[in-house]
Amino acid sequence: MKPVALAFLWHLHQPLYRLREERVCFMPWVRLHAIRSYYDMVRVLEEFPQIRPTFNLTATLIEQIRAYEAGATDLFRETARIAPDDLDDSRRAFLFEHFFAAQVEHMMGDLPRYAEIHGRRERARLEHGEANAWKELSTADYRDLQVLFDLSWFGFKAREDFPEVRALCERGRNFTRHDVEMVHAVQDEILRRILPSYREAAAQGRIEIATSPYAHPILPLLIDTDSARETMPQASLPPRFRAPEDVRRQVEEALMYVERELGVRPRGLWPSEGAISCEAVELLGPCGIDWTASDEHVLGASETNPPADPGRPWTLSGAPGGPVMVFRDQDLSDRIGFSYARIDPARAAGDFVAAVRERARSSSGSGRLILVALDGENPWEHYPQAGGPFLRALYGALARDPALACSTVSETIATCQERGTIGRLRAGSWIQADFSTWIGGPEKNRAWGLLGEIRSSLGSTLEDARVPEDARRAAWSSLRAAEGSDWFWWLDGQ
Repeated sequence: MKPVALAFLWHLHQPLYRLREERVCFMPWVRLHAIRSYYDMVRVLEEFPQIRPTFNLTATLIEQIRAYEAGATDLFRETARIAPDDLDDSRRAFLFEHFFAAQVEHMMGDLPRYAEIHGRRERARLEHGEANAWKELSTADYRDLQVLFDLSWFGFKAREDFPEVRALCERGRNFTRHDVEMVHAVQDEILRRILPSYREAAAQGRIEIATSPYAHPILPLLIDTDSARETMPQASLPPRFRAPEDVRRQVEEALMYVERELGVRPRGLWPSEGAISCEAVELLGPCGIDWTASDEHVLGASETNPPADPGRPWTLSGAPGGPVMVFRDQDLSDRIGFSYARIDPARAAGDFVAAVRERARSSSGSGRLILVALDGENPWEHYPQAGGPFLRALYGALARDPALACSTVSETIATCQERGTIGRLRAGSWIQADFSTWIGGPEKNRAWGLLGEIRSSLGSTLEDARVPEDARRAAWSSLRAAEGSDWFWWLDGQ
């Protein structure tokens, strides 16, 4: 069998959930994913030194972890801190609506009392309507709910490393105010450990750190919204928006920030949502990016020589000094993201290894590059035990197979001497190989129009030395956040 160079690219990202410098975040997802996937994913690697994945950490995620380290909080945590007897109607309604944001089968199923309260909540909604259903839960229910919600989010490594979390899970009910504070103290300790863990692993060569443009914008659309016509020729688009200078600034600021916080300047950049275009690749080269990546269907729609094959690195003919491009194997990536959660971990790991070996057998040339790139946080909500048994089975099977080398993206590219050339890269993303998730609907187009108005009104203000520096910095920070992809995703009912 020809040698296989396998690279995992785990994408870790959260958009900004707080206004500038405010202490309270309006959503808890940085904190909750931190005690689950962010901690689990780096800690489990200590058991498998042969496995060296790449983690793509965005600047907005790192920035918010730092904010929690410095004392930031969120509306959910503040509500959990209120004594049950002191909860007014609006706070009880908040708990009733938001504190069941956990996967039912595994996250709630592991905590019988949580599943019980959830069942009564669903019956109350049917019998009493949304407006009054919250009244059907007792003070004791709300007291336990304040702890159970957070307990359900602890990942497998957090439960192994913190016996107090295991003890609370085993008790499962009749929680006290002391228990609330204990849970929050453990969360804070995990938050303090996360970035040093990634920094240390990168310094030791056990992982590679990559990043995305600072606020996770869709690069081709930020460069020129008309690029959407390449993949959506019939779509209704907003007035044309063009800000290539913002792309350069977001990329350069992300590289500098990640280097400052994690001690290494990223060589690779995962373009937000795998969204790429010729113009985007050409802009990345001068920023010092060695490699970038997208989905195999973007490659398949492009003009290439030889024929499109995600099993090799590629270069863009119009950007000779630009980054090398690699393209993910969508099937293998989606098996982890969407399929393997439903089957036995050992069987899933065996299926994955067999699929990798089959690709190697069918490969032409001297070897094969396989990129498995996916969200590194959301899949684990759907796996038993937060994905721990599966990750251990997968990494163990790969580590034991002498024909498979599981290395960082940079190392994997270096081992593949056969390169292809892309004459024309068709713009696209890793979602349907187009941009319909972020543009083309009425609300999305209105958002782009508003962003264009804001960008135009700022005009030269961002560079005007007569404007105080702190005001220019604040304006750019807000504009940068508004250019992020997530807000467009959430519009038009998606």
